[in-house]
Amino acid sequence: MKKRLFVSLLAVCIAASLFAGCTNQQKPEPAPDSSALPVSSSDAPSSSVEGTVEGESSEGAPVSSTPPASQPAESSPGQVLPVETENKDFDTKFANNPIDKAYIKDNNNAISNRDMVEVSDKYAEIWKKEVSSAYEKLLEKVSADRRETLKAEQKAWSDGTEAALQEIEEEAAAVGGTMAQVDASSRVMDYYRSRAAKLYEELYQVEPGYSYDFAG
Repeated sequence: MKKRLFVSLLAVCIAASLFAGCTNQQKPEPAPDSSALPVSSSDAPSSSVEGTVEGESSEGAPVSSTPPASQPAESSPGQVLPVETENKDFDTKFANNPIDKAYIKDNNNAISNRDMVEVSDKYAEIWKKEVSSAYEKLLEKVSADRRETLKAEQKAWSDGTEAALQEIEEEAAAVGGTMAQVDASSRVMDYYRSRAAKLYEELYQVEPGYSYDFAG
C-alpha cells in the first residue's frame, strides 16, 4: 500500500515538473517594427538637388540656364562726356541740351568711320558757334569788372585753341588704327563743347532760363 502511494506521488511530481518546464519556455520575440529599422543610403530619398526639376531651383522657382544679358545703356559710352559742376541744377539743364540729343541720334545712325568723323566735325562747328553765342550773351549780363576779366579769359582760350587741336591730332596719329580719326574728331567736338558749357554755367547764374543758339 505504501509502495503504491509512493509511486503515485512520484508520478504526480514528475508530471508537475514537466508542466512547469513547458510554461516557463521563453516566448519568441515579435518581429521588429519596420519604421525602427535603419535605412541604407540606397533606400533613402534623393537629395533636393537630385530631386530638382531641370529649370527650377530647389525652392521651385524657375531659373535660367544662361546668365542674364546686361542692360544696354541709354546711349553708347563715350558719345558725350558728362558735365559736372558745383551747380547741380545747371548740370541737369545742360545734360538735356538739344545739341547732345541731336548728336547722339546722328552718331547712332552713322555706319562707317567716315560717317562718324563727319558727324563729330558737324557738331564741333555747332559747339564752336555756341561758344560765341554764350560769350556774347554773358558779356551783356556781367558787371564791368567781370566783363574785362571774361574778355581776358576768352582771349587766352582762343589763343590756345590751335595748339590744343594740334595736340589732339598728334595724339590720335600716335595711337593709329582705323578709329584714330574718329577719336580725334570726337575730342575736337568735346573741346568746343566743354568751353561752351563753362560759359553757359556762368550765364545760368544770371539767366537760368537761357536758350541755346542751336535751332535743330
